[in-house]
Amino acid sequence: MQFICLARNFIAFITMQFILGIKQWFVSEVKALFTLQQTDRLWHIALLAFVCMAVPLSIGLYFNQLTYSIMVCLGGLVILYMPTADWRYRMLVMLLSSFGFVASFAVGLLFSQNELTRIISISTFAFIVHSICLYFNFKSPGSTFFILLTSVASYSAQQYTQTLPVLMFLGAGTTLACLVALIYSIATRGRPIAITTEEKPDYHSVVLEGLLVGIFVAVSLVLAYILKLEKPYWVPVSCMAVMRGVNTQHVYQRGFQRILGTTVGLGLTYLLLLIETTPLALCITIPVLQFFAELFVARNYALALVFITPMALLLAETASGLTLNEHSIITTRLYDITLGSIVGAVGGYLLYHQQLRAKFKETTPFLD
Repeated sequence: MQFICLARNFIAFITMQFILGIKQWFVSEVKALFTLQQTDRLWHIALLAFVCMAVPLSIGLYFNQLTYSIMVCLGGLVILYMPTADWRYRMLVMLLSSFGFVASFAVGLLFSQNELTRIISISTFAFIVHSICLYFNFKSPGSTFFILLTSVASYSAQQYTQTLPVLMFLGAGTTLACLVALIYSIATRGRPIAITTEEKPDYHSVVLEGLLVGIFVAVSLVLAYILKLEKPYWVPVSCMAVMRGVNTQHVYQRGFQRILGTTVGLGLTYLLLLIETTPLALCITIPVLQFFAELFVARNYALALVFITPMALLLAETASGLTLNEHSIITTRLYDITLGSIVGAVGGYLLYHQQLRAKFKETTPFLD
């Protein structure tokens, strides 16, 4: 009888601690949702991103060629990789990122024959590009947009009868972004900065993180195929975005905020599509959403996703040739992002597992 009483008290204690832990986690997450973080990222980037969206859309609207201008806008997203540094280093990063954008879309187009080639190509490319971004210490958004372009191209390749013109329009967008970055650099008259010697990168961490990202991107795509999700290009993007947290807690937080922010963003998308989806409305909405997305992305991730979600959906869905039906977009993309975020959270747990890192370092001495 005494044993049963002790067991009951122990279970009650464990249950109470679990409830208190959940309560504290929930309160901290709710506070984070309404907190604007300090950042050294200039608001000028948001304005430049607005220009890179508005200019091609305006030209496309004038010539009644909105589909082509959307491709130019996708290339214009490379402006988000512009670093705050010496203008020469800045332009070098912009040119390399532009090449990466075109290469990403080309990979997606070339390996889109069937589901197996898509899974292998996207996951392998995720491993390569994520490792490169880690090695060269690419800041946010890191490898996210490279994988987005690969996924969109892979699941929408049948819409493009000719590959070269599509890549040319994408390249035109990256060229516009580079020109905007150069004009901005001249206008701000930034002085060259001293080049500091960086520490030698930890090759074990670079390779391990790249491998885990590639593996879990593949897992997310396999699950999407099993669940028969239609054109699930948001699944690998969400998986990678969540895994980019700086530690395990941050990974879980990003997963929670991504699902919540995306859900609210999908609600905003639904309202926008209900109101009007004319070419003029798209040309106004997309640049405005991009401006606010970039303005908040380093300050509040969940709030930024409220603007990122409709902006990215309007760009990607229009570029892939899909009809902008509010019901199918909301349900399909919510499944995609939820699945990708959950898989990314599991991957993030392994990514910062210290025993796994130590074991990998022991078994790969050739990376020293």
